[in-house]
Amino acid sequence: MATGCRSIALGLASMLAVSCQTTRDLTTPGSGMTARVVASDASRPVGPDGRPVSVTGTATFTGLTVELWDGQQWLTVANGSGNATLALGDGALQATLVPATVIPAGSYSEMRFTAASATLDVAVAGINFSARTQATQESLTLDKTVAVTVNPDGSRTFSVELQLIRTVSLSVDPATGAPIVTLNGDFGPVTMPAASMQTSVIGSDRSQPVTSPAGMSVSGSATFTGLTVDLWDGQQWWAVANGSGTATFALEDGTAAATLVPASELPAGDYTQIRLTATNAVVDLTLDDGSRQFSAGLQSNGPVVITKSVTVTVNPDGSRTLAVQLEMVRSVALDVDPTSGAASVSVTGDFGAATAAASAR
Repeated sequence: MATGCRSIALGLASMLAVSCQTTRDLTTPGSGMTARVVASDASRPVGPDGRPVSVTGTATFTGLTVELWDGQQWLTVANGSGNATLALGDGALQATLVPATVIPAGSYSEMRFTAASATLDVAVAGINFSARTQATQESLTLDKTVAVTVNPDGSRTFSVELQLIRTVSLSVDPATGAPIVTLNGDFGPVTMPAASMQTSVIGSDRSQPVTSPAGMSVSGSATFTGLTVDLWDGQQWWAVANGSGTATFALEDGTAAATLVPASELPAGDYTQIRLTATNAVVDLTLDDGSRQFSAGLQSNGPVVITKSVTVTVNPDGSRTLAVQLEMVRSVALDVDPTSGAASVSVTGDFGAATAAASAR
């Protein structure tokens, strides 16, 4: 009977092990070997689409009890008074769960630790949120295999690697519309409000138009008025500028950026696309064919809607900058009447297609 009970304890979860085996309290130092217990987190979380998500932060455990399995019973080596904070990362940073302590010699293969409360402080790059759980109302228990290192002085280090966060997903509270984040992993499933982050949206133009006649240089600017900016988070469009904005882009090599939305608190989201809608857009161009210059002002034919991918930059202060690169002008054609000398310019690009009279300068 005892043998059957032992096999169940080894094969099933820790709760069955407790029901079949006694737990010996060894928090009082005695004869045996010196050992310490450390833990690290090697979370490699993914989002709903399976893509890796970069997570930083900490997990803090209080009221920590640590037990080691020697093949026959659980040995308590920390009795509920301990605390530990683990950095979420690649497993390189270790936290001490039990400092160097004398414990009975044994072949320890598993570790079980129970925290009276646990808190996650996390920030996720690209998904644009930070969040913190409330201390858990119920204890958290984890049962893991340990790796044993024999140190030069003969002491042992028992190491356990956790994956506190395996998946990250965002959703919207149907009642309030506020973003919420759901995390799953060794920490357990937890859902919490996702705090918004200071985020700005900028745009630049990298027009390299094909010209007719060939070889003309093109410079100028594009101005949007009545600008609305929406961001796509993978599930829906979020309006972050409500139609009252303006923006002017220099038509050049993409290095000069215009602010579309100044730094503000934006809803959390894995923003991948931007949609710009302007009630009116004007492109002012200067053309130079080497011997003459022409200027033209082209008016959009109705509202302009542009949808583009965005790049996300995490700034040193933790804020985000979302950037979009436009090609307002892809082709420019100059037509000069050989008799009257009247000139016109036709343009296509993100701006749309338009034709306007041009004047010689």
